[in-house]
Amino acid sequence: MKLPSPEDIRARLLQRWRKGEFFSSELGCPDQSNPTFPLRVSVRTPTAREMSESFAAVQDWAQKYLQIARDAKSTVQHDGPSSATTIPTVEWKEHQHRQLGANKLPQALVLNTVEELARFVKGGAVAELAHFREAAELLQDRLPELLPWACARPLELLSVPKTDLERLTDAALWIREHPQPGIYLRQLPVPKVDTKFVEGYRGVLSRWLDLLLPNEAVDRNWSGVRNFERRYGFAYRPELVRVRILDDVIRLSGFSDITVPGAEFSHWAPASVRRVLVLENDVTALSLPPLPATVAIFGRGYHFEHLSGADWLHGVELYYWGDIDTHGFAILEQFRQIFPHTQSFLMDRDTLDAHELQWGKESAPTRNDLPLLTPEEQSLYDDLRLNRISPQLRLEQELIGFSVIEAALSKLS
Repeated sequence: MKLPSPEDIRARLLQRWRKGEFFSSELGCPDQSNPTFPLRVSVRTPTAREMSESFAAVQDWAQKYLQIARDAKSTVQHDGPSSATTIPTVEWKEHQHRQLGANKLPQALVLNTVEELARFVKGGAVAELAHFREAAELLQDRLPELLPWACARPLELLSVPKTDLERLTDAALWIREHPQPGIYLRQLPVPKVDTKFVEGYRGVLSRWLDLLLPNEAVDRNWSGVRNFERRYGFAYRPELVRVRILDDVIRLSGFSDITVPGAEFSHWAPASVRRVLVLENDVTALSLPPLPATVAIFGRGYHFEHLSGADWLHGVELYYWGDIDTHGFAILEQFRQIFPHTQSFLMDRDTLDAHELQWGKESAPTRNDLPLLTPEEQSLYDDLRLNRISPQLRLEQELIGFSVIEAALSKLS
């Protein structure tokens, strides 16, 4: 027989507290599912059979609830009626039993206020409630437009220290008055607000600014904390493109390995380049042999925003070379979304079969459909994502024999 004790109820309520269920009612959020007070928690009572078989245990169980009632009565007698709000009350019901007669058993635990709940669940809830109320009051006074955010994410509001909340609202107010400012975060003229502070709260600020700023002040082509500056019109560190020039004839001022901002790379458009190879492994890129009219671009996995403006790449032979695994083909797919004419390089079944001794395992394969793959690529990708060859099979780019690389490059010359 398992009957819920006051401690069992306390544990369940504390779990709900830590999920933020009881904070939204403090804000008056327009959600009918918010718990309301008094909060009545029903208690399962024993069946007639359980009482017959384990009457002593039932009495011990009921005694725990009786102690709560006694504590409440004692508090009123010593400290006055108002002090009773710190202790939950117990609802009782009389149960008639054929052998045992009438017995009063607890049927519900009632918490009349959120303060009473906080004291009952313990676990620091009283201090959290006080902090939440203070934070909510500050937010209500300074930026009441953020009530929808606080209602949706009460735990996020609770997690921000008071001093940080004051600085965050200062920053949000300034940005609202100066949308799309075009300055770096370190140039924000807000006391005690620096780059690291903003970077630490970019997620919170993003949700705030989406509510505070007019649509024209938010570039919704960009999302995520890493694109905070682009989304809200701040100056940002330029994306860099690293290029290795494989033909001595077309070196730039004698340089063979250069790194330039993506915007400058987009306007390069050298007429003497007719082939571009994008590859992921830096050492492999550095070890490529000379190749006429060819440059190699150092890849960055899934991120190609810095290349998307380089229209001149549509007019050259373009190759992508990644690992032979599911993510390698997924990156190829993403690259083809920008440059549809891209060909894969050394990402074929023959290369995979020739390097069986170098096979490894992919830690977290993808199973997404990739409609832009060629039939040959699709066949190999399906074998990889469905584990037809070997579970989570992966051949890393840097493990391909250099003689194989040289032979494949010679066919491009």
